Amino acid sequence: MNRERVRSGALLLAITAYAALIITIFPSAGTLLYEQCAGDYIIFQTIGSGWLDGKLPYVELFDHKGPLIFAIYSLGIWLCKGKMGVWLLELVFVAASMWMLFLTGRAMRLSLRKCVFGVLMSGILLGLYIEGGGTVEEFSLPFQMLPLLMAVRYLSGNKVTPLTTIAFVSGLCFALTAMIRVNNNIVVCAVVIALSIILIHRREWRTLLLSIAWFLGGLALGLLPFVAYFASHGALDECIYGTFTYNFKYLAAQHDKLGLHGIATFAVTLLSCAIMCVVGARDLLKNRFGRNTLAIMFIMLAAVTALVLVQGGDYRHYFIMAIPAAIATYYYIATHYGRVGVILTTLAVLLPLFGSAGYLARQYRVIKSHVPVSRGWIDPVSRAIIENVPANDLDSVYIAPYRVYYGAYSLAQTGHYPVGTYFFMQPVMCKNSDDIRRRIAESFERANPKWLLTEYPLEDLAFIRDKDRYELVTTYSEGSGFRGCLYRRRPSQ
Repeated sequence: MNRERVRSGALLLAITAYAALIITIFPSAGTLLYEQCAGDYIIFQTIGSGWLDGKLPYVELFDHKGPLIFAIYSLGIWLCKGKMGVWLLELVFVAASMWMLFLTGRAMRLSLRKCVFGVLMSGILLGLYIEGGGTVEEFSLPFQMLPLLMAVRYLSGNKVTPLTTIAFVSGLCFALTAMIRVNNNIVVCAVVIALSIILIHRREWRTLLLSIAWFLGGLALGLLPFVAYFASHGALDECIYGTFTYNFKYLAAQHDKLGLHGIATFAVTLLSCAIMCVVGARDLLKNRFGRNTLAIMFIMLAAVTALVLVQGGDYRHYFIMAIPAAIATYYYIATHYGRVGVILTTLAVLLPLFGSAGYLARQYRVIKSHVPVSRGWIDPVSRAIIENVPANDLDSVYIAPYRVYYGAYSLAQTGHYPVGTYFFMQPVMCKNSDDIRRRIAESFERANPKWLLTEYPLEDLAFIRDKDRYELVTTYSEGSGFRGCLYRRRPSQ
C-alpha cells in the first residue's frame, strides 16, 4: 500500500511538473518568462485587480465572462503581485485536470503506460490551444473532469459512489463552470445526458428522479454565493446580462464570421469526436453489452463537444474544451481495439499538431522578442498615459476599443482604472447587440471622461455622440505599425 502511494505521489509530481512546463513555455501572455501580458489575460487581470480595490464587475468593469474567473484572478493577485499568483492557480487547475484524466484511464483498467501517454497527449493539445494562457477553458477543466471521472468509475463497475452523489457533484460543477463561462459545460452535459439515457433504458425511474433532484441541489449550492453577492450589491441583473445574455450574443456573432479556415479547423480538431461517434455507434448496434454503457457515455461526450464548439468561433483556446473528448476516444479505442486502431486514433487526436508549425513559430517569436526587453519595457499606450495625463486625472481615462486596453492594465498597476465600464472591443460589441450599444453610449455619457485613449479617429466611434467635446493631444505608435490617439476633454466642456 505504501509503495502504491509513493508511486502515485511521484506520478502526481511528474504530472505537475509537466503542467508547469506547458503553461510556462507555450502561453504568450501568462508565461513567467517575461512581465508583459496581453489579450484576455489583461482583461481578467484588470477586473480581478479592480474587484480587490472595490470596483464591482459588470457595473464598473465589464466583460462577458462569469464572476468566478474574476474571483480566481483576484485571488491570484492577492497571493502574489504580477503574474506569479495567477500562474500558481493555473498550475493547480491544469495539473488537477491532467491527474483526473489519468485516473479516468485507470478506472477503465488501462495500463499505466497508456494512461500516461493519454496525459502526454493532453499536454501537447493544451500547448497547441493555450494561446495567451490563463483562459476560462483552463480554469473550467477540473470542474468538467471530476463528474466524468466519477461517472466512468461508476460505469466501469466501481459503484462505491452512488448516482445521487455523482448527480450532486455534476450540478455543483455545472454551476461553478457557468460562473466562469456557461458554454464550457460540455463534459457535464454529456455525463448528465448519458446517465439519464442509461437509467431510462434500465427503467430506474426512482433513481433518475432522485438524481435530477440532487443535480438541482448541487446547481443551487454552486450558484447561491454569486447570486447572493451580486444581489446584495444591486448588480444581479448586470451579472446575468454579462455572464449569460450578452455572452450568447457574442458567440452567435463569432459563428457568423466563420470562414474556410474555421471550417478546416473544426474538421481537424473534432476528427477524434467523429471517430468516437462512429465506433461507439457500431459497438452499440452490435449489442456488445460489456462496453455499452461506456460507449453511450463517450458518444455523448464526443457529440456534445462537437455540437457546442461548432456553435462558436474558431479561436484556438476554445478547443481546450475538446481535450477530454479526444483523450476519452483514445482510451476507448485502447481498451477495446487492437494496435492499428490505437495508432490511427492517436494520429487523429494529434492531427492538429501537424498543421501547427506556423502557430508554434509565431508563439516562439513572441516569447523570443519579449524576454530580452521584459524589465523596464513600457508599451506605447501606457507611455502615452504616463507622459500626458496628470496624476489627478488618472481616474478619468476612457479606453477604446482594441489594443489600447494595454492602458487599462497599466492603470490598474497604479491603483487606477478606466471609467465608463467598457474598456475594450466597444465597436464589436455595438455590432453584436443593440442593447449593449445603448449601454456603452449611456455609460460613456455618465462617465464624461477627461481623457480618451483610442486607436481610431474619434469620428469612427459611433457611441460618442458629442465628439466636439474632445481635442487631440498626441498620437502614439509601436514598431508593428499600430497607431493610436490620445484625446482630452476641452476645458470649457
